[in-house]
Order: sequence, then structure tokens, then C-alpha cells
Amino acid sequence: MKFIIEHLDKRLYKWCFLEYKHISTVVGRDKVMFTNVSGKTSKEKLAGFGTVFSDSIANSKNIVNSKNVLSKRICVLDPFTEKTLSKDDKTKFDYFVFGGILGDYPPQKRTAGFCDKLRAKGIKFETRNLGKEQMSTDTAVYVAKKILEGKKLSDLKFKDTIIIKINESEEVELPFRYVVEIDKQGKENLILPDGFVEFLKKRKSF
Repeated sequence: MKFIIEHLDKRLYKWCFLEYKHISTVVGRDKVMFTNVSGKTSKEKLAGFGTVFSDSIANSKNIVNSKNVLSKRICVLDPFTEKTLSKDDKTKFDYFVFGGILGDYPPQKRTAGFCDKLRAKGIKFETRNLGKEQMSTDTAVYVAKKILEGKKLSDLKFKDTIIIKINESEEVELPFRYVVEIDKQGKENLILPDGFVEFLKKRKSF
């Protein structure tokens, strides 16, 4: 089982990089493929966290082992599709594809556009959702992994908008869904990438 992150932004923004690094930690470097990554520097940054390809899956005839990819069963995670991911999908699919996007609010449905490209190339796949709320890419991978391991979507606790305090007078509101886990002391902990809060505090504009 592999997790493919199809990078859908023109650049590898620091925000995305932190999410991608988190994904590698969550599922393991050997299970992650980053596709559609342009630029030598971006590819070098991601090389330690998964296998990196310049090409999109939509042009996967140029990807190493592409015949293996195309012969496998592919599932694209899309919040606007009808069917929800379940534990049974672990045996139905070999590749789970996520759109690597620096999210917009409201969402621009760029994953749907990516699916259109796959269809145009004759690549067969199915789609699943993780609920209708927009998640960060790393949150989507985290949730998918938990479901494929046996949990139901309803078993997971979420916070749909989070507020990060930047300093005494400023805070940032992120209108995306994040996972909340409860520790042994009953404290709620947001599942966020390492260094993410520090990055927000140093960022000059939003």
C-alpha cells in the first residue's frame, strides 16, 4: 500500500513542505511518493521523505515502475465524491492518491480537475471521501491511514477551525479540519506538523 501525493501547486511552499514531512513520519518514507514536483531544490528537499518524481501521475508512463503503478488499483481521495473511505478499501486498492494543495477557502475543487486529467489519459481509478470538510494534506493522509487500519471516520475526533495564537495581540484562524487526540491525562492535542506553529509565528503575512 502506497500513499501518493500529487503536488498541485507551482512551488513547494514551506507550509506544504512541513505537511509533506509530517506525512512521511505518519506512514513511513518507504510508503510515500511525491509526484508532479518541479525544480531541483524542491526535489532535493523532499528526497529524504519519500520517492520524488517530476512527472504527474497523469503522465505516469514516464515514472519509474510506471507499469506497476498503472496495473495497480488506484483510489483518489476527493472530498466532493459520494463514497466514504472504509477499512475494506485496504484490500481493494494499492495506491491512495492525495492532492497536495496549499488549501484555499472556500476550496477550488482542484482535486476534481486532477481527476479529469487522469480520465483523459485513460488511467482507471475510483474515488473516496474522508467526509465533506476540507482537510490539510497531512491530516487527510493521517485520517486515511487510521481508517485503513480499522477505525471508522466517526471514531475520530476533529476540530473544524483552529486558532493559533501568534503573539499577545495577534492570532491566525485556519478554517480547515484537523484531528484531535486525547492523551492519558484527558488533554486534547491537535495533530499538526512539527514546526508548524513556529512557522506561523514567523510568517510576516496571511
